[in-house]
Amino acid sequence: MKNINISELENNFIEDYWKTLTRKNISNIEISKFLKKPYLEDYIIELSAIIDDIDNKIVNLIECNKIDIEDILLFIKNNFEFNLEEKKNLETHFLKNNFTDSKIDILTNNLINYQIDYFRFYQIIIELLFENDNESNELYNFILIYIKNNKNNIKQYSNNNIKFKIFYYYINILSDKYKNIYNLLEEYEFINCNDNDDNDELSIQNLFLKNIFTNWYNIYKKDILENNVNEKIKEHTIRRSILSRILCLPNL
Repeated sequence: MKNINISELENNFIEDYWKTLTRKNISNIEISKFLKKPYLEDYIIELSAIIDDIDNKIVNLIECNKIDIEDILLFIKNNFEFNLEEKKNLETHFLKNNFTDSKIDILTNNLINYQIDYFRFYQIIIELLFENDNESNELYNFILIYIKNNKNNIKQYSNNNIKFKIFYYYINILSDKYKNIYNLLEEYEFINCNDNDDNDELSIQNLFLKNIFTNWYNIYKKDILENNVNEKIKEHTIRRSILSRILCLPNL
């Protein structure tokens, strides 16, 4: 396999792909069998096609009243779990203070950046790496490898499968951003973490996995009961993707 690092791909190809995302709209986003469909507003799609100066563009959208505080609440609720008291406090604080509160501004910037990255990741998976074949057992296997987090297995796949390398790189970026937002919610006391250790890094990672891979988990649990997992993760027939054709990598 030709040795291409992610930075080269991002600079020479993936960023050019992101610039095409404005051809998508909320109604024509395809559904993945394994990944949660991103919650979108039109401006998330527009921002996803912009490479530089995202933070200032988010500020400009807020100042021009293009982003509603209700959107930010929906982004939070779509990605994080709250008990009734937390949800009430969150809604009361956001609706009362709107974007006049620096905490809300910081969370808004982080949340929108996360939504942008998740939409980009989602499209990379369903369009570039698997060309709408998002039910592929290869993707099923990628998710299983990532969740099991066996370092040797991850290293082997990263060294020998460029699709997994891309998947692993971008999902780790998402995971880090998710943890940062969770820690902000805790710091700002929107989440109560005093009763147990649910705020440790592993627990936050599990919340992240549960959030984006809920569909996959439901299939995996059924496969375990029916003893189908090994059949799904065995050697697959290699399918050439859009990415393989553009990069001229016959074994991608």
